[in-house]
Amino acid sequence: MAAQLPDGSKLYIEKGRDTPISITSISNANPAVATAANHTLATGDYIELVSGWSGITMRIVRVGKVTKDTFELEGINTSKVEDFPVGGGKGSARKILERVQITQVLEFNTSGGEQQYATFQFLEDNFERKLPTITSAQSIDLGIADDPTLDGYKALKEAKDNRGNYAVFLELCSGSTIAYNAAVSLNETPKVNKGNVMQINANLSLQALPMRY
Repeated sequence: MAAQLPDGSKLYIEKGRDTPISITSISNANPAVATAANHTLATGDYIELVSGWSGITMRIVRVGKVTKDTFELEGINTSKVEDFPVGGGKGSARKILERVQITQVLEFNTSGGEQQYATFQFLEDNFERKLPTITSAQSIDLGIADDPTLDGYKALKEAKDNRGNYAVFLELCSGSTIAYNAAVSLNETPKVNKGNVMQINANLSLQALPMRY
C-alpha cells in the first residue's frame, strides 16, 4: 500500500508526430504485437495507435520490445477474441516526435468516467435491477497562470486552433507516466480577481482511454 502526492509532476503536450506507419496485423496476445514491415520505432517510443479494434484505437501507447518487422504494444491486452476478432486489428501508428512542457499549472481536475447503468424491472418483480453499460466521457480541466509568451501556452493555442487530437503526458514524480489522447480547447481570456493570480483555462477532452506506465 502506498500514497503519493502530485507535487513535482510535469505536464507535456506533443509538438509534432511522424508520418503514419502501416500496421498489417496485430496479434491476439498480452501484450499485443503489431506487424509493420521495416518500421523505425524503438523501445520506449510513444505512438498514436489507430486500429480496426475499437477497444484500443486512438490510444497513446508506448512501444515495448521491437524486431525488424514487429513491435510490442506495451499495456495492450488483446487476448480476448470476443472483443478483438482475429485479423481485425490492422491500422497504423504515428510516432510522437516532440513534446513541450505546459508550465505554471495551478489546477488539474478530471471529470467523467462514471459508470452508467441500464435499469430495468421484470413484470413479476417488485424491485429494480441494473446492469453496467458504458462509462461517461472523460475530460481534464486545467488552470494555468496566464503568460502567453510561454511555449506551453503557445502549444495549447496551436492545438486548439488546429482542432486535432494531441498526445498529452502527465509525468508523475513517482516515475509513472499517464498518456492521454485529447482534443484541446483553450479560453485565452484570463480570470482576473483582485489579489489572485491571473489564470487561463484549458480543457482536454479525451478521445480514448488513457494508458498508464
